[in-house]
Amino acid sequence: MLIGYLPNYYKDSEVFRNLLKAFTDEINKNNYSISDLESQLFVGTATWGLSIWEKEWGIYTDESKPYAERREVIKAKMRGAGTCTVEMIKNTALAYTNAEVEVIEHNENYSFVVKFVSVKGIPPNEDDFKRTVDIIKPAHIAYTLEYTYTVWGELKKTTWGNVKAGTWGELKTRMVI
Repeated sequence: MLIGYLPNYYKDSEVFRNLLKAFTDEINKNNYSISDLESQLFVGTATWGLSIWEKEWGIYTDESKPYAERREVIKAKMRGAGTCTVEMIKNTALAYTNAEVEVIEHNENYSFVVKFVSVKGIPPNEDDFKRTVDIIKPAHIAYTLEYTYTVWGELKKTTWGNVKAGTWGELKTRMVI
């Protein structure tokens, strides 16, 4: 506290103690404000500054979405600048859906398939991922998305006791059985 920097005769003064407490409170508020402002400079830590990042990258601001999803959209847009490659699509999928994908090219048909391999079912934030792929891929190339699910054959290795805790809908998207 600031009172430690003053001569001893001020330490007994109620007026000075209250004054220094008020100064300390204001300094702490300013330090917090500076720290909060610094957080807005980086996509990974921004909160109220996400709308500025979204505007800068031409992304529609939807404040109803959680910060994590909005950050993923911005990061994917940043990664998506440049020529569209298989690696770019993989990075975009990872940024939006937190899922690894396999990209299968069908050059003779001017198309490709994005197969989700590290997540079962439809991944979160899929709509934003599709919008970004539509932006980064060449206009004349089509694509489809493929998902993986748990099939009955995979359940032969387990017992009813291991799987009865959920519905079939939950079971077919469960990664570990």
